[in-house]
Amino acid sequence: MPRVGGICRGDRSTISRYRAAADPLCGASHYNPIVAEYFRRDAVLAAASQFGRFLLVGGFATATQYAVLVLLVELAKQDPVTSSAIGYLCGSALSYWSNRIWTFGSTVSHVTAGSRFVAMMALGFCCNAFVMLLMTRTALFPYLFSQLAATVLTLALNFSLARFWVFRR
Repeated sequence: MPRVGGICRGDRSTISRYRAAADPLCGASHYNPIVAEYFRRDAVLAAASQFGRFLLVGGFATATQYAVLVLLVELAKQDPVTSSAIGYLCGSALSYWSNRIWTFGSTVSHVTAGSRFVAMMALGFCCNAFVMLLMTRTALFPYLFSQLAATVLTLALNFSLARFWVFRR
């Protein structure tokens, strides 16, 4: 049974035939569980690779924020709060461009991806603040433990949003 709009429909390239063999909706006569497992494993490896790149980009963005902060405070004698905000913007710009090009290879328009990225960053900011508030003021956990938990949750949220919404092709 051919899939409407799917890969089973008349395309006889090698990769399409293998994907058809991995897709049980193409018909039982084509389905091959070994090929299906290969494509599942391939998808998991691709996601893990993207997550690793996402972590590296985040590390460089954070380092950029701290570098700008220290340079502005120590060398230019600027206010630490303003310097941190400027550093955050610089790190965010680096994060947007690096994730767009290197991590996800996105071709989504800059207007769409940029506005989604800003929304993602705002949601991440709110998630971080909420977890910190909940854990330090309500549950009375130490602030560093709370920040670690907030970072892990925000990281998972941001990666999911970046992969499936912000830079989705």
